[in-house]
Amino acid sequence: MTVREKLTRLRGRIALLGLVGGLLFLVGLVAGTADPEKLAFAIAGSVVLLVAAFELAFGLRCPRCDARIGPAMSWPPARWLGRSKIAECPSCHIDLDSEARG
Repeated sequence: MTVREKLTRLRGRIALLGLVGGLLFLVGLVAGTADPEKLAFAIAGSVVLLVAAFELAFGLRCPRCDARIGPAMSWPPARWLGRSKIAECPSCHIDLDSEARG
């Protein structure tokens, strides 16, 4: 498994967590209109969504130098502007397509 595959798998899990948080937030808002006690679901969903966003920004780290690589891998406008995916860690320049250790 390459470093890129490992980081992409972790990024996918974090994105799934954010999706669950967003859905929980929406369900809590809709259910909270009928019963104000169900607004707790919206609050819990927003907390989960924020945790996922922070984890995506600060949790994805280079396996060699431990630098934050999440913003470089997850910045959507880079894809919209036609830029290709990053090839190496911006900090230590390890090739992301090399085999991961451990």
